[in-house]
Amino acid sequence: MAGRRVVITGISSHWGAELARRLERDPRIEYLAGVDSRPPGIGLGRTEFIEADIRNPALSRLLPSTGADTIVHCGILLYPEPARPPRVLHEINVIGTLQLLAACERTETVRHVVVRGSAAIYGCEAGGPSFFTEDLARSRRMRTRFQRDISELEDYFDNFARRHGHLTCTMLRYQPEIGADLDTPLVGYLTLPVVPVQLGYDPRLSSCTPTMPPARWRRRSRSRSAGRSTSRPAARSRSVGCCGSSGVRRCRFPTSSSVR
Repeated sequence: MAGRRVVITGISSHWGAELARRLERDPRIEYLAGVDSRPPGIGLGRTEFIEADIRNPALSRLLPSTGADTIVHCGILLYPEPARPPRVLHEINVIGTLQLLAACERTETVRHVVVRGSAAIYGCEAGGPSFFTEDLARSRRMRTRFQRDISELEDYFDNFARRHGHLTCTMLRYQPEIGADLDTPLVGYLTLPVVPVQLGYDPRLSSCTPTMPPARWRRRSRSRSAGRSTSRPAARSRSVGCCGSSGVRRCRFPTSSSVR
């Protein structure tokens, strides 16, 4: 039985390169190729790098020559990158995906198509549920340009899947990733010396209570009521506005000059 032949678009992205590195260790993979306009940032062994822009119609001639049976599209951009400013995000995410699907139609060996989408398709509203199901996708207003691009992208992919019922088409909706070795806006925000937060009511708390662990807060409360201090230096505090059931009131929240 012949081995699998896999082509990964967006091989220069973190997830595209990591997927290729793992598939290289799979003995069932006979052929592995990565398509992108720039090479991956990590060293890969047996992955063939095909330098091409997925927005280019020439992809319809390149893809059939690989004889791929599985296409994994990791070339979706969530935020601007060096040499890829905001104005080209729509072209890469939407126009590039359209060109890729057109190339898949011309590749007779293709049996599986996987697209790495985004959970932004569910929207972000204050009245949204804690857990989303498939039927809630695009049920709320798409406010940002990226959300509208993802919605348009999924429309094209749904139409492609309906026209080609013999193919296995999978859409993966990822949340923004965080990690020590990732260079993303969210990671940059969380690694600030002091992380700013929005002033207001925290919906994770059942009532307007301090965010300090209860046991430590009780120790501090008892020591203050007894008129003596603890051996541990008290944390600096500041007053913040907090919305309670009876209106706006003031609470004391501990703050720290560093984030652990």
